[in-house]
Amino acid sequence: MIVAGEAKKMKFTAFKLKHYMYGVLIFGIIGSAVALGIQYRALHYEVGANELAFEHVGSGTGITPNGVFYSLFFYRGSDGGKVTFFSQDHESPAVADGELARLKKSATRTVEEGPVLDNRGNTVGRRVVLRLDWGPIYLAEETLWTDRPHLRGILSRYPADMASFETSYKSKGLP
Repeated sequence: MIVAGEAKKMKFTAFKLKHYMYGVLIFGIIGSAVALGIQYRALHYEVGANELAFEHVGSGTGITPNGVFYSLFFYRGSDGGKVTFFSQDHESPAVADGELARLKKSATRTVEEGPVLDNRGNTVGRRVVLRLDWGPIYLAEETLWTDRPHLRGILSRYPADMASFETSYKSKGLP
């Protein structure tokens, strides 16, 4: 014979067990999806990042608090990766270089750095690739470069997507 208190305990235990099983199921599904995504991305990179196509999914413009005009463009790669392109128009090359230096200081580390050359081989700006560490889960890389008074940048969680977008941008302009 089950006493009222024991029935209540059994009901509570069944409730906990049911919710525990739902949690296991949900985390299993999420874990499987993440694993498949990682496998898909790894397979994609073996094929070659230069084969990516980018679809424009949004854009915006504005003015920063210090009066600099900027444009933002959002893209989705054919592999599902997201890329953000931005452009700022500064009053002079020196101001654009100063903003690049400020952004470089805020990065976790500098991955790559070098000059930007025009068609004649003259230096017209600086280019850096930065690692951004925004918390325990979110890592991203950003390529920034100045081209006279312009500061341009590409941001993505996946360096291969970013490199592919940069190559596409420099050869064809914005998709």
